[in-house]
Amino acid sequence: MNFEAILSIILAIATLIGVFVSYYYYIKEIIAKSASDAIEQAEQPGKKGEEKFAEAVEQIMNLIPLVLKPFITKALVEKITQAAFDKIEAYAKKQTKNKK
Repeated sequence: MNFEAILSIILAIATLIGVFVSYYYYIKEIIAKSASDAIEQAEQPGKKGEEKFAEAVEQIMNLIPLVLKPFITKALVEKITQAAFDKIEAYAKKQTKNKK
């Protein structure tokens, strides 16, 4: 093999890795944006907090493409969902204080 063939293979592999990493972050951003929608849909009267959380996580897990499931784990989705829950709760508390 000559130098140009080796360089072409290396560049092709680097390109594939770059595309995969950018796709990973793209999907992760979609998940973060969808977390509040999933939480809103899970908010139903008569459900406990754990049930709402589990339902929201399950909805978000369904958004993840099959190829990224090994890399975007349920634990990561739970962290993202918990962060969204915390932001919504902080906002609600802030609004409650403003009304008093």
